[in-house]
Amino acid sequence: MTHNLLIEATKAIFEDGRFYLTKMTSAEYARPLDVFSGSSLGQHTRHWIEFFQCLLGQKCNEEIICYDKRERNLALENDPNQAIQALDAIEKLLSQAEIEGNLLLESEMTDGTTVLLPTSFIRELWFVIEHAVHHLALIKVGLKTEFPDWLIPKHFGVANSTLRHQNQVIGSIKN
Repeated sequence: MTHNLLIEATKAIFEDGRFYLTKMTSAEYARPLDVFSGSSLGQHTRHWIEFFQCLLGQKCNEEIICYDKRERNLALENDPNQAIQALDAIEKLLSQAEIEGNLLLESEMTDGTTVLLPTSFIRELWFVIEHAVHHLALIKVGLKTEFPDWLIPKHFGVANSTLRHQNQVIGSIKN
């Protein structure tokens, strides 16, 4: 049950990604933006996509997940079509992923020390979903700055808990 909910949440994130990826040119996507201190929409997109790729790719090959070992594929940050293809491939991998069992999360600390932390695929999938929402919130700022005429969905880049809270507040105001 949890697995299905997380797959649906991932698909919703990917639809939000496709919302803007299908609307812009490579030049718009890769252009450095002042609002991002010189980063681009493409760089933020590559970043959150690679966390999904990292989780699913490493999970298929070993029981240690390390987000520090992302590919950092420049094609993903320069070409929105490459990003769309990556989302399609991740969805396919996710539908075939084995979700049971424990994993270890490897991370390098600032002093260079490597730590291994116990985790699970489900926990890490939830993390990359929430991480993507965070980046979509930043991307939303860039989209509103660069494409002020676009109608961006209300839920875009907003955490589920925030949406629930907003709905409760609106509901209590109406009552």
